Amino acid sequence: MQYIFINGLSVVIGSIVGTMFGKKFSENYKELLNSVIGLSAIVVGFTSITKGVATSSYKIVFIMMLILGATIGQMMNLDKGLDDFLQRFHSFGQKSEGLVLGISLLCIGTLPILGPLQSALQGDSSFILVNIIFSFIVAVTLASNYGIILIFVAPLLVLIELGVYVSALPIDTFITPSIFNEMELVGGILALTSGLNILKITQIPVLNLLPALFAPFLLAFFN
Repeated sequence: MQYIFINGLSVVIGSIVGTMFGKKFSENYKELLNSVIGLSAIVVGFTSITKGVATSSYKIVFIMMLILGATIGQMMNLDKGLDDFLQRFHSFGQKSEGLVLGISLLCIGTLPILGPLQSALQGDSSFILVNIIFSFIVAVTLASNYGIILIFVAPLLVLIELGVYVSALPIDTFITPSIFNEMELVGGILALTSGLNILKITQIPVLNLLPALFAPFLLAFFN
């Protein structure tokens, strides 16, 4: 659980570093940092996919999970709903725009959910450790453009990850390693997709796919 607080601290430190030294960053360097974020997400996703496919007990079931999750997400129109909600804050100026971007990149996605789940269910903090590095780079990059306001993303990130962690503890006995492996596989696909979007290779609404991350829970009822 302590890594969750370290993750929040990484955002705080990244925001301070980005604010202090951001004006010295060239546009090319900022673009390079953005590419690092995208490439990191792709590597994390590819690693999870490779591991998940190799150890999966259900093989192609993850495709059905993705279809189910995408159907639910599209019906709820999560991507547009979040975009409409966050657009309300853009009218407050550039600072609020940076805060919106920070929330979108740091608090809503695969790693902030999968990391605490992995820690609670398996006692493994590897995803959170990856997210600590990822969060630091994102915070530095955004704070270099928008300033210290990015620091306010940290408490929200900690609250979300703590909420996921605490919620996962009661279901520990129901989630077998094979089921979590499916979640990791689906999460890897979402992380890979996010990386491709950041690099502007694709424009897939990842948030509409997010329910697929929880679809493997259905397998618990059939085991």
